Amino acid sequence: GNGLVDVNPATLAPLYGELTQRRFAEELSSAKLDVANLTINGRLGAFDLVSSTTVQDVDASQGLDGTAGYGVALGGAFGIPDLGVSYAQGTSTHRVSQELRLRSKALDDKLDYEAGVYYTKEDNTNRIPGFRPFSTTTNATYSLPSIVKASIDTSYKEYSVFANATYALTPQWDLMAGIRHGKDDQVYAQDYSGLLVGPVPVRIDANSDESKTTYLASARFKPSENDALYARVATGFRPGGPNAVPPTGAANAPFTFAPDTLTSYELGYKSMMDGGRISVEAALFATEWKDIQIQTSAAGFNFLVNGGAATSRGAELAVSYFPLAGLSLRGALGYTDAQLTEDAPAAGGLDGDELPFVPKITGSIGANYRWSVGSGWAAYAGGSINHTGKRRSDFSERAAKDVDAYTTVNLSGGIENSNWRLAVYAKNLNNSDGVTFLKSQSLSPSGSPFGSGVIAPRTIGADLSYRF
Repeated sequence: GNGLVDVNPATLAPLYGELTQRRFAEELSSAKLDVANLTINGRLGAFDLVSSTTVQDVDASQGLDGTAGYGVALGGAFGIPDLGVSYAQGTSTHRVSQELRLRSKALDDKLDYEAGVYYTKEDNTNRIPGFRPFSTTTNATYSLPSIVKASIDTSYKEYSVFANATYALTPQWDLMAGIRHGKDDQVYAQDYSGLLVGPVPVRIDANSDESKTTYLASARFKPSENDALYARVATGFRPGGPNAVPPTGAANAPFTFAPDTLTSYELGYKSMMDGGRISVEAALFATEWKDIQIQTSAAGFNFLVNGGAATSRGAELAVSYFPLAGLSLRGALGYTDAQLTEDAPAAGGLDGDELPFVPKITGSIGANYRWSVGSGWAAYAGGSINHTGKRRSDFSERAAKDVDAYTTVNLSGGIENSNWRLAVYAKNLNNSDGVTFLKSQSLSPSGSPFGSGVIAPRTIGADLSYRF
């Protein structure tokens, strides 16, 4: 089953007890991943050559209990108070990708440059073979018209060329620039039928193609051997595509979603101090996101929409300290302010809304000590404390809730030699119930119950491995 706890939408208190959910149908899932890769390294004249070929197959299936949503809604429509609904979804992906890169140096090794081509093709299927209406009292199947059947077949191809170069102006200054131009082609066929669609089945055959150029530019200044300042700007792009949602008549459920783009800026500092015993990394960043792809839901289906624009600004600091041989201490702190800068009506968002589940404050501290125990064996022990700050669960027009901060404590230790390693660990030792997901399981954004995704509870284990 999935990692959701049924909670009260007003108080977020568990409805049936800690780490407990109520289901009327099994929610079993399975996934299979096969990956093969061939990488060739060689020389072509003055160039280093790298060729990477990958073939990947993914097959996944999941059973779902839709009683809290479809069962309640259709039970009222058909006058069946104990109507349950279960359904399954199966997806598959076959992907082939090829990348070829050439790299060389010039101008007395001051210029390091690289160019290449990239190609990928993937074929995807998404199937919902049908919904099963049943009695939550007896589990007997109800004889009702087909609720919905859906199939989505997509084909995606991408071609791109890229180049980047780094040039050392002086021993202290170097510049880097990169550019990438890509084109993608998509073909998709969507086929829906059933009560949720209407009396006439819907078949959609469409295609789209997009071209986009992205770039990267950065500059680095090293005032000394142990210090570096850098500035960086980069752009990004994600293609759009079809949505796996039937045409329910809801205006918020488009058949497709558009590409989104971003521009990111970063200013940073890195340093090694006290003879290498202290390292410091600090950065300021800002990201401008346009036509942002946002996951939302309507009529019980999740889908993607484009949500105007958003910004993300913040700072990060990481410090490591090595006071004596074998002992390392570390700490990190992050601040992020991420919000919409335009209304996103299809996702229920308003200008100024926080982006869902982005904490303003994150932080961690940790320590690790390693020492020799003789005869080629070494032991180690360590731990960390990790904090995730408060977050907002959704946009303001979709029953948004404030989600509490949480902190976890992790411990680890073990012994090892050149071949054997025995490790023991305790994850989330304080048994925190940190929430990572929160949304109504009904067809209404504020309907009961809410599903609250929580981190794994306290987990204690051991691992024995042999290296050869």
